[in-house]
Amino acid sequence: MNKIILDGMMVSELEVKNIGFSICNFILAVERIGAKAGKQNIDFFKVESVGKNADLIKQYFKKGDKIYIEGIMLLDEVKKNVNGKLEYRIYPKVKLTSVKIN
Repeated sequence: MNKIILDGMMVSELEVKNIGFSICNFILAVERIGAKAGKQNIDFFKVESVGKNADLIKQYFKKGDKIYIEGIMLLDEVKKNVNGKLEYRIYPKVKLTSVKIN
């Protein structure tokens, strides 16, 4: 089963596209559980939302807001030509499947 639940803070402005339906991208910062006292460990997740969920995010959330999401983890593969050599990089991304509005 591929399911991820994140509760954090939106730390980027929304990147919104409309191609007949809405696509919304943002960065979510989540404090890591089990961090040692006095030390904060923060993980950053790229999140993509499509359709009705993207419309909800655009309407109710902005940079700095707390947000609770559920989604699936995907891996984006990016190919780059560096000095004539093809390099591959893999980046994690969360595809949002539901959002909780408080």
